[in-house]
Amino acid sequence: MDEPTLLGDFEIHGHFFVPESPQQQVGGTLTYSRLNGLQLDLLNTLSSTRPNSPAPYPVILGISRDNQKITLFECLMRKYSISFGGGSHTAPSILIPTFALIGGHFPRDSGFHMIDLNTTSLNEWLSLRFYDSEFISDSEPAEWARISVHLPSIPARRVDSWEGSIEFGFNVRGPDVASADKIDVSRVGFLRFKADTDRSVDDILRFAWSASKLLSLLIGSPSVLRMIRVRQRDATPITKPVYMYFNLHSDVELKPRHAGEMITTFPQLGDEFPQIIERWSEVEAKYIDATNLYFSVTHSNLPYVEVPFLFLTQAIEAFHRATECNTYVPNDEYETYRKSISGGGSA
Repeated sequence: MDEPTLLGDFEIHGHFFVPESPQQQVGGTLTYSRLNGLQLDLLNTLSSTRPNSPAPYPVILGISRDNQKITLFECLMRKYSISFGGGSHTAPSILIPTFALIGGHFPRDSGFHMIDLNTTSLNEWLSLRFYDSEFISDSEPAEWARISVHLPSIPARRVDSWEGSIEFGFNVRGPDVASADKIDVSRVGFLRFKADTDRSVDDILRFAWSASKLLSLLIGSPSVLRMIRVRQRDATPITKPVYMYFNLHSDVELKPRHAGEMITTFPQLGDEFPQIIERWSEVEAKYIDATNLYFSVTHSNLPYVEVPFLFLTQAIEAFHRATECNTYVPNDEYETYRKSISGGGSA
């Protein structure tokens, strides 16, 4: 599998099983596309501890043909078959995982303390020369070794109720990790968050979405998530990275932006960036509904013109509700009107 990206497609063939029955392994294919998201096609149906639930499989583990470990969380049943009679009959099924972790096996309550994010236009927004930074190798030796070039950590007192620090850096690929001047410059910028306490995959996705929205505002155009890489606290420097996938469902046209076309760049912000992070966490918490609705329009090509119009109208209403204290009716009369409209009483 090539360098993982949320904006690409992949197909992984292997065997899958539930943690409670590791001996019952079923052949299948895990596919991902930017538009359609994750899908697991199984040649037979796995046993489930909650068969009547819309998400009958809290965790499914897999091993690809090249021995890569896969963890799938909260798998929804999309299609299943029923096999009648004995013999070798099979019952194929199709599942929709909510999250996928490529690179390890993890329980549902796993926590991670370090998260790397990459978004579109992040490289240009950073506008940094890699040779001005410190080279720190954080990957195992390989033919094309990866070097992380970290900028000084920026303390963040509150990022989506997180405590930790933020760094920006580059992944630089090259044939010789010992000599910076021999590096074939092929950079992928990333934002790294180091949390003081371990965070769940749900928390990580919320943080990633928050970072994508902030970068979109600073750049002036959609900055779509391209990569989410996580690491546990006890992982060693040579531990292979774990990549996180979710159902992005975005086909928005990605137009490359030059730094000169952006509202602002990282070097222009300078020492003000920590204050921007802190202020953004406060603003987003207050206007969470409005920002989610607005960026749902900018980060995807929604069908029909009525859908984005409805989302934008709701975003304006949510913003007005959060900024204005006046209401249509007094609070003590609201319940009466609500019951009348819902059929629970008469006004």
